[in-house]
This record gives sequence, C-alpha cells and structure tokens, in this order.
Amino acid sequence: MCNLEEQSIIRLITMKYPWIKVPREWGKIVKVLKEYKPRLHYCTVSWRKPYSDTLKCNTDGVSGGILGKVLMFFV
Repeated sequence: MCNLEEQSIIRLITMKYPWIKVPREWGKIVKVLKEYKPRLHYCTVSWRKPYSDTLKCNTDGVSGGILGKVLMFFV
C-alpha cells in the first residue's frame, strides 16, 4: 500500500504522462522515471511571401498574449 506522498506522486505522473504505466512500488517508480526517454516530435514551418496586392494577417498567436506595442509590417 502506498502512503499519501507516493499516491500524490503517482497521480501527478499519471496526469502529466498518461502513456507511462506507473508501478505502485517506490523503487520501481524511480526506475521507470530514470529509464524514460521522451520521443521528440517536430514539423517544418516555412514562410511564403504573399501574392502582390494581398494583405497577410498572422493569427497564429505568436505574441503569446503579450499586449502592448503592436508591430505592423506590410510587404
């Protein structure tokens, strides 16, 4: 049986990494976490100049919600 701290750690790992099968014994939990190697996922992103007489408006959220001065650039 796990104590309260172990249960909290198991719950945290299960929420953060639902694909990891978390054992219930502390020594095995430590071993699983030490051996864990995350898989990296990536994609290539490129920018293309818009057609002439076209207004390009980026809506990808690159500002991260930071409000303040706004930069406008026209091509």
